[in-house]
Amino acid sequence: MLLGPELNFMLDAEAQLPGEGETGCAKRLLKQAVKTYPRAFDVILVDALYATAPFINLALSLNKDVICVLKDDRRELIKDAQGLFAKQKPLCYKVGNTTYKVWDEENFTSWDGLNIPVRVIKSVETTSTRNRATGRIETKTTTWMWVSTISKKRLNTKSFVNLAHGRWGIENSGFKELVHLWHGDHVYNHHPNSIIAFWLVTMLGYNIIHAFVQLNIKPARRLRHTFLYFTDTIKAAIYASSQAPP
Repeated sequence: MLLGPELNFMLDAEAQLPGEGETGCAKRLLKQAVKTYPRAFDVILVDALYATAPFINLALSLNKDVICVLKDDRRELIKDAQGLFAKQKPLCYKVGNTTYKVWDEENFTSWDGLNIPVRVIKSVETTSTRNRATGRIETKTTTWMWVSTISKKRLNTKSFVNLAHGRWGIENSGFKELVHLWHGDHVYNHHPNSIIAFWLVTMLGYNIIHAFVQLNIKPARRLRHTFLYFTDTIKAAIYASSQAPP
């Protein structure tokens, strides 16, 4: 999925072969996406599963930067970063109801197998919300860590955190929506070519509907209705036209 400021766009899909890991499949998909859309994107957002030297080195060889969620699998890197961050003051700022404390440092070399030093970012985020039942203000604090190949010069700290959280768009607007609204998890035919064909057609439909709603409908009207309202209206119009007498 290509994440945009106004519109997310499905690019391609790849079948995971029997006995194959997810990252192996993803590397084929990445090569194909770069070949088909060489200038469509500069940064790849992935979860902690892809924080591996082979995947990151592949992305670098394709002239793409990577932002990965960083978890305990990379203990040495996390230990080095935490030790350095403990001696530094974080960048503090607020966006909406969320307060951020962010540590950001470059040139970590404690990751064996990588071709270049990496950047590590830690963000402690405290969000205040009002409980609808009690009316009280409640706070929730979460801690995020990322490892990346992109430099501070190319992407400053605030922009980095905002972009890194864009991966939620892949989960929510991508996988979850395709499953819950588009029945993307249903196998209509068990032939491998049919499975991928149905997926690609579903992705095409996703792109067309979202582009129509986001780019064709006036903002004031979009604010008055949900996305489901527009999709149901479109479906009703299609059914009505198909049942109309000749």
